[in-house]
Amino acid sequence: MRKLSTFLAALTILLGAFLVSAQPAAAAGHRCAVIGTSGVYQGVHCIDVYRDGPFAASDNSVYCQKVQNGVTTIVACKSLREQPGTCSNAYAQCAYSGRGECGSAGHSPCRAAKIVNSSPVIALKCGYDYWGITANTYIVLPNGVPTSTASIATPHFAVGNTNCTTD
Repeated sequence: MRKLSTFLAALTILLGAFLVSAQPAAAAGHRCAVIGTSGVYQGVHCIDVYRDGPFAASDNSVYCQKVQNGVTTIVACKSLREQPGTCSNAYAQCAYSGRGECGSAGHSPCRAAKIVNSSPVIALKCGYDYWGITANTYIVLPNGVPTSTASIATPHFAVGNTNCTTD
């Protein structure tokens, strides 16, 4: 019995150390905006920027929702186009992923889900700011009404002098 309790204590310590070291990427900024409304339908785009070790990256989500009688439901857009990027004043331009498209703007019908796309990662350089952007988002709502084209960016986060490169 004593060997079993010693083994379980050691296993608990080992698992605890693993769980502490396997932490997810740290969120650094988030922003969402409704870019179009028609009747009960809204087109929404969001952007998140996060720090993942010595890198920064961003993910966007673009979707349509139906707001009726105080209940919000994600519904399929007729069409959408979006493109996330990760930006920094340490670089001459943002790092963009390929443009995501569905419905009449793309190759397949849009799903009743948040369409999520990730940008390429960029190396953190000491002393610079980083932010995420979703650029030139365009949505056609389920009732066929197009939104205006919009871009939004997260708040900036600054990188001090730890876990970054100095070149």
